[in-house]
Amino acid sequence: MGRTERDRFMLTRGDLLSDYADRTRKQRGVVAACVMRHASTQYLDVLASQCAGVGIAWADLRDSLVRQMSGVNEWASPRDALAQAEIGRVLLLDSADKLDEELAVFMLEDAVARLPRGGGSKRFRLLLVHYYILHGQRAAAQRSMRRWKDIRTLEFGYLTGELYHPVRTGDPVEHELWLDHFNATLRAYDRAPVSLIDGNSALFDRLTADREEHSTTQDEATAPGDVVPLVSVVVAAYRPGRDELLTSIRSLVDQSVQSLEVIVVDDGSGSRWSGLFEDVHSLDPCVRVLQTPSNRGAYAARNLGFRSARGKYVTGQDHDDWSHPERLQAQIEYMEANPDESGCRVRGIACDSDLSRLRLGYPSIVRNASSLLMRTSDFLATGGFVEMRKAADTEFAERLGMLTGSPVIDLPDPLTIVRIAGNSLSRGEFRVGWSHPARRQVKSAYRHWHSSSRNVELPMSPDEEPAFSVPRRYRSRLGTDDGSFDVIVVDDLRGFSGSAVHKVAEIKELIDVGLSVAVLHMESPQWMTTTVHPLDADVQSLINAGTVSEVLYDDEVSASLLLIRDPTILQFMPDAESSVSADRVLVVADAPPADHEGRHIRYSVNDCNMNSVSKFNVHPIWVSRGPFVRDFLYKAVERHRIHPHDLLPSIDASEWVNAHSRRRRSVIPVVGSTVPRSGRIWPESRSALIATYPLDGSLDVRFRGKITEAMQLLDLPSAPPAWIVYPSEALPGADFLSSLDFYVHTGDPREPIDSLSEMLEAMASGVVVIAPPLYKRIFGDAVLYARAGEVSTVVFTYHQDSALYEAQRRKASAAVATRFSVRRFGQHMRAFVLDSLPEARGTHE
Repeated sequence: MGRTERDRFMLTRGDLLSDYADRTRKQRGVVAACVMRHASTQYLDVLASQCAGVGIAWADLRDSLVRQMSGVNEWASPRDALAQAEIGRVLLLDSADKLDEELAVFMLEDAVARLPRGGGSKRFRLLLVHYYILHGQRAAAQRSMRRWKDIRTLEFGYLTGELYHPVRTGDPVEHELWLDHFNATLRAYDRAPVSLIDGNSALFDRLTADREEHSTTQDEATAPGDVVPLVSVVVAAYRPGRDELLTSIRSLVDQSVQSLEVIVVDDGSGSRWSGLFEDVHSLDPCVRVLQTPSNRGAYAARNLGFRSARGKYVTGQDHDDWSHPERLQAQIEYMEANPDESGCRVRGIACDSDLSRLRLGYPSIVRNASSLLMRTSDFLATGGFVEMRKAADTEFAERLGMLTGSPVIDLPDPLTIVRIAGNSLSRGEFRVGWSHPARRQVKSAYRHWHSSSRNVELPMSPDEEPAFSVPRRYRSRLGTDDGSFDVIVVDDLRGFSGSAVHKVAEIKELIDVGLSVAVLHMESPQWMTTTVHPLDADVQSLINAGTVSEVLYDDEVSASLLLIRDPTILQFMPDAESSVSADRVLVVADAPPADHEGRHIRYSVNDCNMNSVSKFNVHPIWVSRGPFVRDFLYKAVERHRIHPHDLLPSIDASEWVNAHSRRRRSVIPVVGSTVPRSGRIWPESRSALIATYPLDGSLDVRFRGKITEAMQLLDLPSAPPAWIVYPSEALPGADFLSSLDFYVHTGDPREPIDSLSEMLEAMASGVVVIAPPLYKRIFGDAVLYARAGEVSTVVFTYHQDSALYEAQRRKASAAVATRFSVRRFGQHMRAFVLDSLPEARGTHE
C-alpha cells in the first residue's frame, strides 16, 4: 500500500512525534535511555507516542491515564505494553510528585501483567519489588517474589532479607533473619560472616567479623618459611565524619594479613579535624598520618600516600568504606599466584549507613574502583593518578593495564562494603540511567589519549599537566581559557553522526580567522543510542591538543555566537535551562525538516525556536545550507529571523587527492557512490536503478557502504556480480574516491541527507560528479546533470573525450576553491560574529 503524502509545510508536532516513534520502535529501550541520559521529558513525548500508537505529547497521555486510573474513565491498556512499562520505569525512578509515582506503579503493574515473563520484563518487575519494599508494601513484595523466582533469588536473595531489615520491622527475630540473608552473599564465596557490635552508632559503624573464622584461613594459606609481602593501604580524607573514618581504618587494622601499613592522608581538613586524625594514628602502630598543606583533591592526596608506600603492594580505600578482614589476603594471594597481572579489584556490597542494600533501580553488588591493588613499582612507573577532582581512578586503571600489557582483573568476591552517602563527592553525578556529561567528556578524552599514544608517552611525572582535556568542573586549576569565547559550536560530535572531516575543517578555519572557539557536544535525536559514545577521534584530537575547548551544557561560559550546526539538536532538549550564555544564536539548517513527501520528519522549526529561547534565552537566527532549505525557511520562519545569504557546505580541498595528479584507471568507465547511513540515494524504480548503475558490466560500478535498499529494489538476495561493494569501515573515503572516474548521485536535493558533502569530496578528489538537474541551483557548472536514464550516455561522452573530461574537472576544482572553500566559510562566520547578526537576546515568550 502506498504512503499518503503530507504537506511538509503544514506538518504538526503530532506528525513529528509519530515519525520518531515509528523509526525507533524496533530499537527497544533507546528512547527511554535518551529520556534518562538527557534528563529530558521532551523525549518522553516520543515514548508516549509509541505507547499510544499515535503522535501525542506525554502531558496529554498522562491526563488521559490519570483519569482512567482515578476511575473517571474506564481503564483501557495502552497499545504498546513495552513502551508503557518504559514510561512507568522512567516516572518511578524520577517521579516529580505523588500522583506521578502512583501512575508509574499503576502503569508498571498493568504492563508487567501483559508482557512475557522472560528477561525482557525483569527490570520492570524488579523495580516494582524495590518499590513495594521501600514503601512498606510487604505483602505485595512477598506475593511478587513468590511468583518471580528470578527476582527472589537475585544476588543471593538479598531482597527477602530487606523485608526483615531493622528499619522496616521491630521484631528482633526478624532482625536475625535480615543479618542471615545479608551474610548469604559472603557465604556464597566461602567468606566469614559479618556481625554487629553493641552500640548506638549507625549499623554500618558497628560492623565486625569473626576473626577466629578467618585467622584459620590465614594460617593455612601461609606455609612455614613463607614471607608475607608488606601491603600498604592509602586512605585519603577531607573533613571526614568521625565514625565513618574510624570504622574504615579499624576494618583495615583488623585485616588477616599481618604485614600491613595504613597511610591516612589528611587533605587539608584544618585544625578542627586534627584531634580525629590523632585518634586514627593511635589506633595501631601500623597507621601513619600524612598531611597536605591545603585541600588539593582526593587524587592529589592519594598520590602523596601511594608515593610514600613502603609495601610491595599498594591499594586504596575510601574513607567511609569497610573492608572484610579477608580482602587484602585474597588480593595478595591472587597477585602472588599471577605475577603477570597488573592488578586486581574486589566487588563491594553497596549500603546506606543502616546497611540497607536497597536503592530504587540499583544493583546491590557493585565494582569498587578504589580497591585496586597493584605492585608499588607499577604504580610508580605509571606516574600516579591524574590530579583532577573526579574519575581519575578509572583512567589510572586503564592506563596501568596498557603500560603493563595486562588489564586490571575484577575478582568476583564482594569483600568491601561501600557506604552510599547522599552527600558524597560523586553521588550528585549519578542517577539510574544518567551520569553527568563530564563523565563522558573525561572518558572520551583520556581514552583517546591512551589509544593514540605510545606506551612511553603514558607515564606521568609528578605535578605534570594531563595530556588530555579535563572537564572544567574536574580541574584543580581552571586552565588558560576564562570561559568566554567568540563562538561555541554546538553539534553532535560522535563519529557516526556525520562527516567529522568537514566539522574539524570548519572549526580549524574559525580559529585561523582569529576567533576563540569552543565546542558543545549535544546528541541529535537522529542518532539515538542506548549507550554513551565517545567523540569522533579527529574532534577529540583538537580538544586534547588545546586547539579548541570543550564546554558542557551546564558550564557557566559565554559566547558572542552560539552556532547550532544541526537544527535537530534543538528538537528535544534537557529540562534544565543551560548555563551557557550567548549574545546570538545561529541555527544552520542543512536540510528541510522533512523530505518532499512530508515524511521522515527531523525537526520542527517552532520547537527549535521555543527551545532556543527557553534554554539559552535567545531568539535564533536561521541560515540555510542551500537554496532548497531556504525555500522552506521562507515559509516557516519570519523573514527578519533568516539570514539573507546561504552558508554553503564547505570543504578543505587539501585534505583530498590533488585533482591534477589523478588519471583514469581503465578503458571501462568507473562509476560509483558513497551510500550514507540513511541509505536514501537510490532512484525510485528498479528500471531507473539499472539504467543508472548497469548490471551488464558496461560500467565498472562501485559502492562504499551498505546497499540493502538497492538489493530490495532489485529483489536480489545479495549484490549483483557486476557491482563491487566496499564496507565503509574497510576503505577510507579518499581511497574509494581515488578509484572512480565518475561520482554518480541520484538522490533528491530536497531530501535531508549528507549528499552535498559527499559530492564536494568527490569534486575535491578530481572526480567528475553527475547528479539530477535539480542540483544545478547549488553547484552550477561544477557538476554534470543527468536523469537516471541519461547517466550512461553522459559517462561515455566524457570518458571518451579526455579534453572534455579535464575541462569539467577544472570547473569543479575552481568551485571547490572559491564558492565551497572552507576559507569562505571562515570569512562568513567572522562577519557573523563581528557585525552581521541582529541582536536577539530577549525574554521568554
